[in-house]
Amino acid sequence: MGVVILKWNPGFSSYTMIRFLGDLEKCALSNDGNADMNWSIWDYDKVHDGDVCYLLKVGYGQTGIAARGIITSEPYMGEDWSWRDRPTRYCDFNFKVMINPDAYPLLDSKALTEAIPDFDWFGGHSGVVLSADQAATLEQLWENYMLRQAEYFEKASDHNLFIDSALEWPKQMPYTMKLEEDYSGHRVHIRYTDGDTVHSLEISNFERILGKFGVRSWRALQKFFQQHYPTVSSLQALCGDLFRNQIEFEADFYKEANTSSDND
Repeated sequence: MGVVILKWNPGFSSYTMIRFLGDLEKCALSNDGNADMNWSIWDYDKVHDGDVCYLLKVGYGQTGIAARGIITSEPYMGEDWSWRDRPTRYCDFNFKVMINPDAYPLLDSKALTEAIPDFDWFGGHSGVVLSADQAATLEQLWENYMLRQAEYFEKASDHNLFIDSALEWPKQMPYTMKLEEDYSGHRVHIRYTDGDTVHSLEISNFERILGKFGVRSWRALQKFFQQHYPTVSSLQALCGDLFRNQIEFEADFYKEANTSSDND
């Protein structure tokens, strides 16, 4: 797995800051980093589907890493985004983390230069693959940065930060959570696997859910569930509570766990 640096100067890029912030809010609300993104690739012969990528903001204002993602295609030819009719190759990618550079301090270019001095963190070609040593150093820098910022990120609004739930959800948790859109607005989708069977809980009317649990954002709701409903059995108790409070939900594991043998 390689590590690719996608360089982004919103001052002249076709991907403007307004588009970035719009994608950030969209990804945060849906809890899905698929924003139909692609980017020009310089080292096209070294980049592959599944590589890690970092979006490095350069140019005017704060510079540093504004997003992290995963490459989701092999390089392919496309029209030159700058309209200079140059042969240009692109890769698709999905976001895993997005940070508003006008709201929070980034892992900045100065710190990156100090740690990895043999790479240009202020400009140059986009879509450059790091060496193995450079990549290992950057991944450690990123992990340390995310840990340092965790307290601040917890307070961030969904307009300023997107962190894929798979990255922040503890690995020992027996279920996963996702926010999805439905006809009534939004619903929380929780699922866990028992052998080959996937069990699910879907709670509709996201705004009422937030009010019930006394939280104001998706991240706060995830943390609340993590603290108060850490097991599948606690989720089953939650289902009964939601049913008594007449909040719409569907849960096959709740129905199975609460089916009486004498059909009471």
